[in-house]
Amino acid sequence: METIGRSCGTDKWNHGFLSFYDSFMESKKDEPVRFMEIGVYYGASVKMWAQYFTHSDTEIVGADWFKGEMGNTTTFGNPRKAIVENIDSRVKYVELDQGSLDELKTLKDTEGMFDFILDDGSHLMKHQQQTFGLLFDSIKPGGYFIIEDIHTSFQRGYDVSPNELTTYQMVELLASKQYPELTHFKLDEDILDKIAEVQIHKSKPGSITCFIKRI
Repeated sequence: METIGRSCGTDKWNHGFLSFYDSFMESKKDEPVRFMEIGVYYGASVKMWAQYFTHSDTEIVGADWFKGEMGNTTTFGNPRKAIVENIDSRVKYVELDQGSLDELKTLKDTEGMFDFILDDGSHLMKHQQQTFGLLFDSIKPGGYFIIEDIHTSFQRGYDVSPNELTTYQMVELLASKQYPELTHFKLDEDILDKIAEVQIHKSKPGSITCFIKRI
């Protein structure tokens, strides 16, 4: 995965996440999987997933609002580049405003179940928490929900409040089998009964990701 990620130009390689992902995705790489990544940017990581998961029946969904604005208000040009340049029939792009509960619910209702959902979207606490809360039930048994870049829980510009649980704290509580009382979204009361395992991976300072495995 690291070789593919480097050639595709994804910053997941720079963050040091790919060897960690490879360790629990490798057994599925030649099987038909359904994979969704929230937060597309220019599509480098979607290209990587399409090359990594080789089966012809694999389906990859890239969800983004395609407006050229990140969660910390940084802007960039040509936000629909990934859609325009896509040549893989197994890849589908869908529009999603991660801050909209209605759009997240519509995504859940229309896109079905996934082996992997990776949230690399706005990195805002509210968005990460409600996305996990709404879409964890869209993970197949034995599948994984990945929340990437949870180091933003320690950074300015990502709606961190001293009176509210950060996403990092939420994940820590889930890992220790404690129910997180969130301000932004109320998780299902039985959420802990649905989780098989939680791992937090700190590859280097300022680079933290995690996976939450579904029972």
